[in-house]
Amino acid sequence: MITSLAVHRSELLNIRRITQPSTLAEGEVLMKIDTFSYTSNNTTYAVVADMVGYWKFFPTEDQELGIIPCWGYATVTATKHGEIAVGQRFYGYYPMGTHLIASPTDISPRGFTDGAAHRHDLPSIYNQYLDTAHDPTYQADLESVTSLFRPLFTTSFLLHVMLEEEAYFGATQMILTSASSKTAMGLAHCLQASRIEKGVKVTGLTSGKNKEFVSSSGLYDTVIGYEERASVEVKPSVIVDFSGNHNLQADLQEYLGAELKFNSLVGVVHHEDRRGERPLRERGTLFFAPTYFHSAIEQMGAKAFGVALGDQFQSFITSLKKLKIVEHHGFDELEKIHKSMTKGDINPSQGHIVKL
Repeated sequence: MITSLAVHRSELLNIRRITQPSTLAEGEVLMKIDTFSYTSNNTTYAVVADMVGYWKFFPTEDQELGIIPCWGYATVTATKHGEIAVGQRFYGYYPMGTHLIASPTDISPRGFTDGAAHRHDLPSIYNQYLDTAHDPTYQADLESVTSLFRPLFTTSFLLHVMLEEEAYFGATQMILTSASSKTAMGLAHCLQASRIEKGVKVTGLTSGKNKEFVSSSGLYDTVIGYEERASVEVKPSVIVDFSGNHNLQADLQEYLGAELKFNSLVGVVHHEDRRGERPLRERGTLFFAPTYFHSAIEQMGAKAFGVALGDQFQSFITSLKKLKIVEHHGFDELEKIHKSMTKGDINPSQGHIVKL
């Protein structure tokens, strides 16, 4: 049997374990999920799932329930596909559960695409599974860090590509909210060269309890607590919002006025604060990574894109010095970290890995 953690789609703290048979049809493989990461990005998947379609990847019989996607590693334990063997191991997009039944198509030494019928119309970036035996970026001792940062850093990298293409919208200041989030830190890393070459200042906004950690990362020119946001410099600025906090957005937009050149909406770390009393002057532009992924591939070419992303990613994870990996074993511990992450009760200096 396959066991997964499901949440009520409109009430994320209401959780349930669900089961389904592991019987395979011809052309399918059974993949045992060895390990996956849990970050605030998973909370974002759940919060915007109805709008973006994340519930569709791993559907449930009960339409009120949804399985939150995650990134990690899995091993093939049974196969009815002539080109996929038991024992092969793949990095990719999985349900929070014990197994995934996949329908491999577009098979190459690098991996495969899950061709399950319900995934045909979903963004292809989420349907690709990379064979660890042929992935040039794979390092066994960095599995946990890769699970934690690879999907998030891809978003960071694509954000930077977008900002570069737009010449930073004429801004000289990048304001990153929820600056302790891993995607914000990745973007700040990508912006480091631009800070020198183009005089773009990077300001991180974070909670008071995370301010010391964010400052110690060395990724930001200035780190400001949310309660001190009136000290943000009023100059041509871009807001890259990872928080999803409505009132914070309203304050910054009012404060910056005409100096706000672009407002990019990326994450919802503070999803409980998505609504506020005041209307926003600028609704902002939602950043959907798969759209920019295909655009970047077309412009740069797949090989050049892969090399550039890989180089930046290796540089980023090498620079991480204070991250502590915390492992969680079994469904009871998964449920605990799910509740903590959903409530925003997390330590940014920790990275959470789940092994079921």
